[in-house]
Amino acid sequence: EDTIYEYFDVNISSLEGQGFPQDKNVHVVGFGFLKYLETYEYIHHIVLYAEARRGGDGSFFQDMIYGWAPGSMDLVLPDNVGFLFGPDGYDTLILNIHYDNRNLDKGQIDSTGVIMYYTEDLREYDAGVFQIGDGFLWLSDESVTQGSLKNDEYSAWEFTCPCDCIRNALDGDVDEVTFFAEGLHMHEVGSRMETQHLRNGEPIRTVSVDHFDFGAGGVFF
Repeated sequence: EDTIYEYFDVNISSLEGQGFPQDKNVHVVGFGFLKYLETYEYIHHIVLYAEARRGGDGSFFQDMIYGWAPGSMDLVLPDNVGFLFGPDGYDTLILNIHYDNRNLDKGQIDSTGVIMYYTEDLREYDAGVFQIGDGFLWLSDESVTQGSLKNDEYSAWEFTCPCDCIRNALDGDVDEVTFFAEGLHMHEVGSRMETQHLRNGEPIRTVSVDHFDFGAGGVFF
């Protein structure tokens, strides 16, 4: 196939041999992309998820914790923030790699990966990723020309996330959230993207990419 999404999962128990603590909480404080030169041309983007199990019924929740696309740099979290792993945090990693093999080349073996940096000195705050827009790809079967905002040249999709939506997403467990970074991603079909943070109907922060280039993505701090 010319494009495929592959998933690779690992429980932190299998990392004991690499020295990853098994009986205590740690904070993951940074990520790096492990580039494999032989297959780099086939890597469209990667997403790293983390899972945690809660309760005796086997239920779990899954969060995105890191993403990479061409142009991205290593991600280093602020000094007082980290993703919590261990008995009270995540216990499983799931790496999703989007392979883009446009020439249908055969016989390729990939060793692309992610490196995580962690500390046993727990930090003040737990980190998280808040996805907005079409984060679950519900519009994946829709034409980009069918956006709600149109003119003779462009079509655009507009998404809103009101306060009630955010409170529901946080499930009442968090009173205050600080956003320290944001990334914009449109595969190779978008030309411009903008996010606005509104308070009382007025924008207090706007971040935009006026000429989106898939090969020059990244995270804004």
